[in-house]
Amino acid sequence: MIASAIPAVPLVFKGREELVEQGVNILCQQGPRFLAILGAGGMGKTSLALHIMNSDLVQGKLGERCYFIPCELFEDAESLVQGLIHVMELTMQENQSKQKVLFDHLQSAQGDLLIVFDNFETPWNFSNSRMGVKNLLEKIGRYRKVSLIVTMRGPDEPGDIPWEKLGDQFGIPTLAPVPAKEAFKSFAGNKLQNSGDSESQIDSLLHQLEYVPLAIRLSAQHVKRVPLQALIKMWEKDKISILTEPTKPGRLTSVSFSIELSIKIFKIEGRTLQLLSAISFLPDGIPFWVEYLDQMFLGEGSSFNVSILLDSSLIYGQNEGLKMLAPVREHIHSKYLIGQEDIDQLERFYTQFVTDLPSNKMEAQHVLQHHINNIEKIFKAQMKSGDSKSSFIFAIGILYGFERFVLVSVGLIDLLLETDQDIKKDDEIDLKLKRANALRWMGKFQDAEAQVMSAQYEKAINMNLQAQKYFKQSENQWAQADSMSWLGDIYYVQHRYKEASEMISEAQQLFRQIENELGVAECLKRLGDIYQMQDKYDEAIGMISGAQKQFETFGKQLRAAECLWSLGELYRKQEKYDEATEMTFKAQKQFEEIGSKQGVADCLRNLGDIYDDQAQYDKALDMFSKAQVQYQSIGRIVDVAWCFEILRDIYYPQAQYEKAINMILQAQKYFKQSGNQWAQADSMRWLGNIYYMQDRCKEASEMFSEAQQLFQQIDNELGVAECLQRLGDICLMQGRYDEAIGMLSDAQKQFETFGNQMRAAECLGSLGDLYRMQEKYDEATEMTLKAQKQSEEIGYKQGVAECLLTLGCIHMDQEQYDLAVDVLSKAQAQYHSVGRIVDAAWCHQHLGITYRSQGQYEKAKEAFTEALELFKGFPGEKYYHGSTLLQFGHLFFDMKDFAEARRKYEEARDVFDSHGQLEKEVDECSEALAKLDEAEPTASISI
Repeated sequence: MIASAIPAVPLVFKGREELVEQGVNILCQQGPRFLAILGAGGMGKTSLALHIMNSDLVQGKLGERCYFIPCELFEDAESLVQGLIHVMELTMQENQSKQKVLFDHLQSAQGDLLIVFDNFETPWNFSNSRMGVKNLLEKIGRYRKVSLIVTMRGPDEPGDIPWEKLGDQFGIPTLAPVPAKEAFKSFAGNKLQNSGDSESQIDSLLHQLEYVPLAIRLSAQHVKRVPLQALIKMWEKDKISILTEPTKPGRLTSVSFSIELSIKIFKIEGRTLQLLSAISFLPDGIPFWVEYLDQMFLGEGSSFNVSILLDSSLIYGQNEGLKMLAPVREHIHSKYLIGQEDIDQLERFYTQFVTDLPSNKMEAQHVLQHHINNIEKIFKAQMKSGDSKSSFIFAIGILYGFERFVLVSVGLIDLLLETDQDIKKDDEIDLKLKRANALRWMGKFQDAEAQVMSAQYEKAINMNLQAQKYFKQSENQWAQADSMSWLGDIYYVQHRYKEASEMISEAQQLFRQIENELGVAECLKRLGDIYQMQDKYDEAIGMISGAQKQFETFGKQLRAAECLWSLGELYRKQEKYDEATEMTFKAQKQFEEIGSKQGVADCLRNLGDIYDDQAQYDKALDMFSKAQVQYQSIGRIVDVAWCFEILRDIYYPQAQYEKAINMILQAQKYFKQSGNQWAQADSMRWLGNIYYMQDRCKEASEMFSEAQQLFQQIDNELGVAECLQRLGDICLMQGRYDEAIGMLSDAQKQFETFGNQMRAAECLGSLGDLYRMQEKYDEATEMTLKAQKQSEEIGYKQGVAECLLTLGCIHMDQEQYDLAVDVLSKAQAQYHSVGRIVDAAWCHQHLGITYRSQGQYEKAKEAFTEALELFKGFPGEKYYHGSTLLQFGHLFFDMKDFAEARRKYEEARDVFDSHGQLEKEVDECSEALAKLDEAEPTASISI
């Protein structure tokens, strides 16, 4: 019975090496030693004890004098003594006391011995046995040759014994991500098919399991029977189902059994069980529980209940709060549902909590962030249940003031508008406007505009429909048609083109009936605008041309000129540049005749776009410059600034960085005059980007820091995060890796908070690069795969390509050349698909380096040649071009073609030198040439 209950030393054992070493060192010191291995169920306490007990050093010291006692078989001191006598194979004489036989053996032991009490929580917590068990343990601990290991659930050691505890204050921790993944793959065995998708799926699953060892083993073993994808779906559908073996459940074969065992052993029932259920319901647990527990859960004894739960390790303390591991949370939440009374009380608490937030916004945000997921969970649950919404509207109004929690605000507003059919109209419009502003802040400008329009125009539409009804009764057809036309305009700005078209067409027919040709022309123009927005260019041209002729007939020169301007824009979109130019020049002439300076400026700007589309940059620059002067003459300061921004966009792709910088500085000046702080900060950020591209790190850092401060002043935390990301990139370039990791990690978390997955993925990609440079390849791979997964989820193909390039470099660094070639080839193809030719060429350069490392010189020559051919189309990319030439030179050096190597080194040096700011790279070429001079006579030195 006892022998069959003693488990074997587990073969798969990852991430616990330091704990094993620590435990072995403790036991191998002189004198008796007492080692406590504590923590929650499923943490691998037994496995850790077995590995320590069976280590070479411990076995060398104690040999067969190591005794393992599976305490789940024993309920009190007497049965424990019986178990010890059995495993020590002691002989009982008639009428002898069992304890005397045990203690005599311990007293007379010839050498040191070790007793492992595994799962000691069973006798320690059984009925009224604790005092007897405590006395027994302490008596055993007094024998000078006896060392003890005890494993048990909970954070506290048993008895008055000077235990040395492994792990932290709550016991041994969960696994780190990398060893957790290694363990999962080992348990899954050869049934697991490796692919980019499977890697990211495993990462995601383990993150959700919070790296609990038992959960990892049990979930991985399902892969032997079902594909990984099916396992993921099982977890999504019924999370706890994958955390058990298809055998008789036990503490090592079922997470649920292990949790229920803790509930039974620690006698968790009544209000304590209700509290456990409530904590499983709250994503953030109970932050700062000493302060808030009694307010969140009314009634006496809450602190005592917490003490019991902490003893059981079903919950744990973290940063003064109470938390629960994911497997425990899923089981408790599925089996012990929180009561509605507790949800109602939590709603009351959090409504008041939000009301009582500190007046200082930064202080309030710090307090709120610990509870925000709880607030979202409680409010959504109550909304879905049909609870009263008045308190939610007030609370959402407060949450809306914190940009950091914009996703929560938008989600709550959406659900409230969806579920509350009786919401007051004023409240509905106010919520829609708040949602629109939040969407704008998130950068979703089209969604924001649509939301604003729907809110602002809703009242107007209702009023218009009422007016139409009145005009119809009064038989005032002109007023009725005019009202229809106006309503069509409202639908147009809401992008509700079908309704707009129907309404304006009806208005047009009514204008015809009353022979109001000007009204017909106005409807015709608006219908043309609608077709233009729907990309129906031919229909739009026909209608707007008709409207323009009618406006000319009626002497409406301004409206006729506006039609000509629209026709110029339509022809430009069709790439009919001659017609576009002709229409726009005609419009410009008419605007000049009637003195419309803004119309003239708009035409100049349109002409600039036409020339820019045709890569006629000199003409485009001339037009935009004239437009800028014209806008300035009529005080359109913001349009002046935007013209400078467009000029920047022309200079920048041509690598005319100094001119681009000058344009940004001019734009900044006008944005400052206009009071548009966001545009001013964004312009600073642009300037920082150009400095960054020029490797002018000091100036770039200063500019991003200034932009960051300005974004902070206007409470634009997304802008702050973007500046933080770029500052992290600058630290990376300067080799300040720890600072870079801190900045990029903070930026990534903020982007995740804002729901900006693309920027979050970029940060993860940069972190992957950082760890690679530090030769921390496990962390580098983990970060890069996460970045790749996020990029794939949002369809960010360039991000996927960048991740593939980084993964290829990681494989190169580790001399995994076949894997490197495979991944770099995928990266190159991905870059080509999104038109990133320079990056595709860079992939060819890396492939060349990889082939050279393998001695595959012909393939390397092909790759370098392809890279150089692609770089020819981008003369401004001096660094990439020069680097490829330098690597090509190294290849010819290896091949002992010294003449060709010299040509490539000299070409590389000239390219680097022409850049003006690549002195380090120029020196590298000079060093290569010097080595070549030494090698040519002897052909014996290689690079």
